[in-house]
Amino acid sequence: AVFEGFFFYFLAGVFTTRKGGSSLRGLWAGFWAGIFSTIVFWAAFFVGLLIQVVQYYRQNAGLPGQSDLATYIGQQFHSIVDGLANSQQNGARGVITYLVAGLIIAMVLGLCGGLLGRLWARRRGFA
Repeated sequence: AVFEGFFFYFLAGVFTTRKGGSSLRGLWAGFWAGIFSTIVFWAAFFVGLLIQVVQYYRQNAGLPGQSDLATYIGQQFHSIVDGLANSQQNGARGVITYLVAGLIIAMVLGLCGGLLGRLWARRRGFA
């Protein structure tokens, strides 16, 4: 999945500049591709997590000690958030470092794609 993301950051830069324009447009395409892919990843992650929690609750419904679904989901969510926060030694700073590094990689790959797209545009006579 990571290499697929890298490929699409590069491809965003290529498609942005393939009909002409500055290769810096590829950098911006990589930037926005990185932003939107991060948003989509976390949204899909939380929806999948919610589905798994609901399925687990349904399988174990009626067992002693089970509370209502909302309380159960809240407990599971807090246990996951606590686990994610404690898995990083730096806490939020580690997460921010990963996000910034990912965004920089997306921008660099978009710029590389923009350079390639600009070369194609020159060969076709668009630039």
